[in-house]
This record gives sequence, structure tokens and C-alpha cells, in this order.
Amino acid sequence: MKTARLVTLIGSIALFITSCLHSMYYSSILERAQKEALHPETAAILKTCWLTLSVTLLSLAVIAFLARSSPRGGAVVLISGLAVAACGGLMLSFLGRFIGVYMLTLDAALLVVGGGLQLKASPAS
Repeated sequence: MKTARLVTLIGSIALFITSCLHSMYYSSILERAQKEALHPETAAILKTCWLTLSVTLLSLAVIAFLARSSPRGGAVVLISGLAVAACGGLMLSFLGRFIGVYMLTLDAALLVVGGGLQLKASPAS
């Protein structure tokens, strides 16, 4: 159980860092949207999606962090990892390979492994 919680802790911290790095680049998206002369509605959608992903990743990091200390939190951690994997898969599909996809893949892998180990070690009921 200690290994599962450690892997989940590392995954939560990595996901927190990923979400913070993603949030930091919001200002560069604002600048690019202005330089590219995007339609105002398209620029608004881009900004909303950017911030929504940042908040989602941050929320999943906190949820996984809190769930790791629960005796039955393995399922929550596993679902959090699968949600991160889904976000990474969508990014890969629409944007191709880049550092963000690799970071989300690592984050998802850590959470899925940590959640799986925690599920395996949790007492059956």
C-alpha cells in the first residue's frame, strides 16, 4: 500500500506541476490570439478551453492526492488517471506529439499505476 500511495503522490505532484505550467502559458495564448486576428468568438473559445483544461488538471491532481490516503481511494485515483489519459489522447489526436502530450502521458501512467496498486492492496469488502 505504501508503494501505491507513493506512486500516486508522485503522479499528483507531477499533474499539479503540469497544470501550473499549462496555466502559465495563458498569457502567450492571449497574445497569439490577438496577433492571429482570430474571430472574437473563436478567441473566446480558445481561451475558455485553455483555462478549462488547466482547472481540470489541477482538480484531478487534488482529487488524486486526497484519495490516495483513503483506504478505498484506489478507484478514484484510477478514474482520475484515466481522465488525464483521455485528455492526453484528445491532445494527441488534435495537436499531434509535443511536450504537453508527453507530460500528460507520464501523469496518467503514474496515477493509473498508483490507483491500480492501491486497488490491488485494498481490503476486499
